[in-house]
Amino acid sequence: MPGLSGFTACDVACGWSDRRDVARNKIGFRPVLPGLCLAILLTPAVPAQSPEGPTGESWVGVRVMARASGTRLKVGSEVTALLNAGSVFRVDRVRGDWLWVDSGNIRGWVKKDAVVPFDQAIVHFAGVIAREPGNAYALICRGMARHARRDYEGAIADATAAIKIAPKDPWAYHNRAVALYARNEFDKALADADESIKLDPGEPAHHANRASILFARKAYDRAIAGFSEAIARLKGLEAYLDDSGDEGEPGKTSGRLCVVKWITARAECWAARHAPEKALADFAEAARVDPHDFATLNSLAWLLSTCSDSQYRDAKRALALAREACELTGYRNHLCVDTLAAACAEGGDFPGAIRWVTRAIALAAGDRRFTDNYLARLKLFLGNEPYHEEPEP
Repeated sequence: MPGLSGFTACDVACGWSDRRDVARNKIGFRPVLPGLCLAILLTPAVPAQSPEGPTGESWVGVRVMARASGTRLKVGSEVTALLNAGSVFRVDRVRGDWLWVDSGNIRGWVKKDAVVPFDQAIVHFAGVIAREPGNAYALICRGMARHARRDYEGAIADATAAIKIAPKDPWAYHNRAVALYARNEFDKALADADESIKLDPGEPAHHANRASILFARKAYDRAIAGFSEAIARLKGLEAYLDDSGDEGEPGKTSGRLCVVKWITARAECWAARHAPEKALADFAEAARVDPHDFATLNSLAWLLSTCSDSQYRDAKRALALAREACELTGYRNHLCVDTLAAACAEGGDFPGAIRWVTRAIALAAGDRRFTDNYLARLKLFLGNEPYHEEPEP
């Protein structure tokens, strides 16, 4: 199985961010946590818990982090995964001393005493570090928690300290690469991503991580090759994807979600390279693997609405896909709502386009990395013009 700790920069547009704003709107990558850590950014914020932690049903909705490596995740009587310290989940259900948790990639039952509420994770791992100064994994885990709070300097410092203790641990380099990537320090990030692959060439996430950094540098051919390598190495996990679970619930591994994200990422590379036919083929494959992945639907709708080559635009299909992506995200993801606006405009519904892009502006809450682009599109829609991307030179 792939590593279950660390960040993966390649997931940037598959959660609450979007690669189209990297490649086309020049804002720079914004990494999110992948694998088991993706839940940090995909779940709503919850009130801080008491130092003793939640009780009873108050666990539901809380983000939690595994305290130690070897933590068992179970579905029925079967142990479906041995988790690394730092793996992050959302709690969906409580049964006595057990929590049903979901990372976005993998789900199952875990003992309450095996996890710590995420809002307490930095303090928890700081305590471990104080007791065990040579514990590199505790440093990696604290760095992950710091990264989730956008303390990239702290995340880099923790990863660097972990590297000094355990210079052969690939995840320390991997995680530092993502924190550097978040600061747009792409050359340094690429050097660390290269080192993680050198130390562990069989780990798919390391290849995807480097591919996303290459994408940020507009080295699209190399990025495509990197995502292809990651996908090929991960696809051996597909045998695990349909495990039946307790009470009929699926026991998903990280395989399906990562395959979908990386195929979608490769599609975005093809789109940025002005190969829409190949992009559409990858989007179709990602949708086959997971028909309800909102990021895939959103990216495909964007391409069908805004492609510079008119033969690939399809307003009717784009509108249907954009609406489905918005429904899956409760019309709260400004990127999806902006795509819906572009689809409306492509279909000639400019009042709808104006309404939805105005909502996207409100949802983006003044984040100029997005609102400047939304305002530019609003100006087009007010003049009854659709938005079409211009090919990069």
